[in-house]
This record gives sequence, structure tokens and C-alpha cells, in this order.
Amino acid sequence: MGKNEFEGIKRQVCTKIDYLYEALCASIPSIKAESLLQSKISINSSPFVYQNERINCSIEDIILTIPSSEIRHLYRSDEKNIDNVELRLSLNGCINANTWKDKDKNPWETLTLKTKLIVLTMTGMYTRNFHVDLIEDNENIYQEVHPLSHIHFHGTSDNCEKNVEIDVPRLVHFPLDMVLGLSVALRNYLPAAYEKLKNNPIYLGLCYESQKRLLVPYFNVYRNGIGVDGKANKTIQKVCPYLV
Repeated sequence: MGKNEFEGIKRQVCTKIDYLYEALCASIPSIKAESLLQSKISINSSPFVYQNERINCSIEDIILTIPSSEIRHLYRSDEKNIDNVELRLSLNGCINANTWKDKDKNPWETLTLKTKLIVLTMTGMYTRNFHVDLIEDNENIYQEVHPLSHIHFHGTSDNCEKNVEIDVPRLVHFPLDMVLGLSVALRNYLPAAYEKLKNNPIYLGLCYESQKRLLVPYFNVYRNGIGVDGKANKTIQKVCPYLV
């Protein structure tokens, strides 16, 4: 791959970030999505490394302030006065530029989508977080069960025992980029905003491409991973290590 071709792929990535920013601002005016533009600048300014041919993408925080009367999955007692609710999404990942050229393949070598719900009340701050990781060789790195793509939940509240922590197992989950991650977070926490966003033709186009690039290859592993004898092959065992 030559330098001009690599730079062209970087421009394609930046263009998709521009499209996502445009769709979010048009559909959800209250959203703070400037980090998308900052990530685009970061990608454009990163040095070209011919031997590597990879594009690192980092989006720090897309922030949505949510009225407490509209948010879903928030259970509270009447005596707690909720001052503010925020939904934050961030992303870190690495795109293989060679794979990007094949529009039927997943170009992400690593991909982490983080979601944090922050609730400020008169009695303290409460958070509920989850992230979806797509990382190769997880078990070799962490020496524990890490499906290829998995979801992990965690969170804190000021009235909990700070010296006690129970880890939640990494559960199999399909991979999420920022487009698919927004759909999951908004569909659960703020469905009214999700309905507006999913009717935006720009966002729909981005969803279709993300589903094709991420979900089709991922679920094809399941379709081809278990034989007529019921046994799972090594490929699907990497994606879902709970199979035998």
C-alpha cells in the first residue's frame, strides 16, 4: 500500500466521522459531539507509517444531558432530588487500512466502546457503566475468560461499601463501533432521541455499513462454527469460549 492510498483511506474514515457528527447535530440538537471533530483532526494529523498501515481512532466523550423525567432504566425513591443526568460515550480502536479496502470485512483490529450513565443527586453521584471490547488474544493477555467480543458492566454509588467489589463476568456480545453503540445506548436509555436519530437518512446509511462490516462477519462465525455433530470448532470457541 502506497502513501497516497493510505491517506485516501484516512480521508474516508474522517468523512464518515463528519457524517456521524452531522446526523447527531441534526437529530439531537442538545448533544455535545465536538469530540468527533477532534478525533477527525487527530486522525488527519497522525504520522504515516508505511510498515504499519493502521489508523488509531479515539473519541473521548459524546455527551447527552437527559431530563430525569425522560430517562429509562433509572429507579429512584421520591426523596432523592436528581440534579443532573448525563449519558457519555467514548471509543478507542485501531483500523487495518488493508482490510478497510474490502467492504465486506471488519476493518477493526481492536475496538472498545464505553458507555457511562452519570446521575447527580442531593446525596451524591451514581454511575452505571458498560463497555464492549473487541480484542484478539484476550485470554493470553488477561489469563481469564475473555470472549473475542464481550460486554462488561461496572459502576459505583456513594452509599456502597467501597472496600467490596464483585467482578461481573465478560459476557459474549457482538462488537459495537460508535454508530452501533449510540443505537444501543439511546434505544435503552433515551428512546425518544433514538427514534429521531434512526429516521435520519445519513445515520441509517452509517448503520447499514457498520452492520455489514461488523455484524455480518461476526455472526457468520456462529453460522459456520458448529458442525452437524453439535461440536464447536476452534474458530467459534475463540469468539465464544463457553462452547465445547
